[in-house]
Amino acid sequence: MTGKISIVGPIGAVEENGKMAGVLLINVISQVKALPAGTQIIEVNISSPGGLVDEGDNIYNYLESLKKDFVVNTVQIGHIASIATKLFLVGTSRVADRAFDFMIHNPWVDPGPGDSNHQADILESLLASEASLRKFYSKVLNITEEGLTPLMDQETTITPDQLVSLGFATSLKNNQLVMAMKTEKKEKSLTDRIKALAESVGIGKIKGMDVALMDGRMLVVEAPSEDDMVGAAATIDGAPAPDADYQSAPDAAGVSDVITVKGGKVTAVAEAPMAVEQNAKIEALEKNLASLTDAVSALVEAAKGGTIEASVKESEKKFAAQIMALRTEIGTTHEPKKGAVVYAQSVAKEQSSHRSISQVMAEKAEARKKQLNGN
Repeated sequence: MTGKISIVGPIGAVEENGKMAGVLLINVISQVKALPAGTQIIEVNISSPGGLVDEGDNIYNYLESLKKDFVVNTVQIGHIASIATKLFLVGTSRVADRAFDFMIHNPWVDPGPGDSNHQADILESLLASEASLRKFYSKVLNITEEGLTPLMDQETTITPDQLVSLGFATSLKNNQLVMAMKTEKKEKSLTDRIKALAESVGIGKIKGMDVALMDGRMLVVEAPSEDDMVGAAATIDGAPAPDADYQSAPDAAGVSDVITVKGGKVTAVAEAPMAVEQNAKIEALEKNLASLTDAVSALVEAAKGGTIEASVKESEKKFAAQIMALRTEIGTTHEPKKGAVVYAQSVAKEQSSHRSISQVMAEKAEARKKQLNGN
């Protein structure tokens, strides 16, 4: 299942017409959390002139982190420029649109008032941001930083074909219908134009199935249903699919298929090994459940015959006797154990032999007197 989120407008908090606007990280997180359960592919639709670099970096890092659990793809739905181009590059599949511009440039800032120290700090931060963005482009696009520097210095608008050749986009939207409408000759009759439009959108032809793959690409199979895929033509981005085994993204039940393509046509469709293993585990669990059900049924029958009931009654008698013995042992007539008696006697003895200090001194004085008198 594919869930869609949008990044439309300036990146970061900006003021427009006296009100705060712009796309923030929290907005993107909220959209992702609102996606329906079972979502496996997140499609990020982008139309933005750019904005704050820090906020753009935060959004990019968050979208990149989602790839642990989802396939993340991006689609251009409007003009994209500045830091928004970095967000577009987060997609595994990146679909650009010929109808809109795509522009890269160096980060810039209005430093505002301040002394030389302030301006130096601003310049240092700006140069660091510029170097970071250039390094990012170089790593993702496999273009040297020396090649990117003049493009960013000149605020370069990249053509649709260049977007694909340089690696910014993996494919372009199919705008054949729009182009046909623009180039249609006026002298053609309404009937001819309707016929041409029908042919351009494939009316009357077999409808292709879009199969989302694990790597984020889309395999288009010209078959009306899954049961008719074998023998049907298969394409990727409008070109015949190379010979390979393509694993589809798991469905809501977690099942994934392996589609084998040879010579541009599907030759076989089978469940992925993981799905087969899961089915075997489910079958084993179902057998265990059946065994447990039989065991419970046997216990119920035994209870009906009185076997279990008699055993329960016998246990109740034993428990009752044990409880009565405990009550007798802790009752008011209970004799203390030998250890307790000895302890009580020793305490009583100490208490009876206790003397005050004055008594002890008097006894010692009497003993001294008898000693002096020779007694």
